[in-house]
Amino acid sequence: MNELFEALQKKDPLFLKRIENAKKWGSADELIAGAMVVKDKLVVLSCELIRYEIYFDDIATATPIAAKDRESFCLDVDGSFLYWEKSDTHLDLEYFCHIGRRKNNERTKPRRLP
Repeated sequence: MNELFEALQKKDPLFLKRIENAKKWGSADELIAGAMVVKDKLVVLSCELIRYEIYFDDIATATPIAAKDRESFCLDVDGSFLYWEKSDTHLDLEYFCHIGRRKNNERTKPRRLP
């Protein structure tokens, strides 16, 4: 099993439930199963088990997410979005898909878990 999958499962008690519900609702391609900060990037796993790695420097928001606040995000209970309260930043899965398409390089390339 993938290390990211295991880490998210340990960190977030709703992780597996989000995946299960997204499949039941037919929206696995629209919802976030889990996310974590690894050094200077945000790693997001969709409910389709596609991994997105986005450097915080590549996240364009009205108010930048301060380095000290990066790990203080909340993931909506159903996986609709990530939220940073201090910068009032909401990011949904479509944002990560868009960044991956726009950048189209190894830094942001989505990868399906094995």
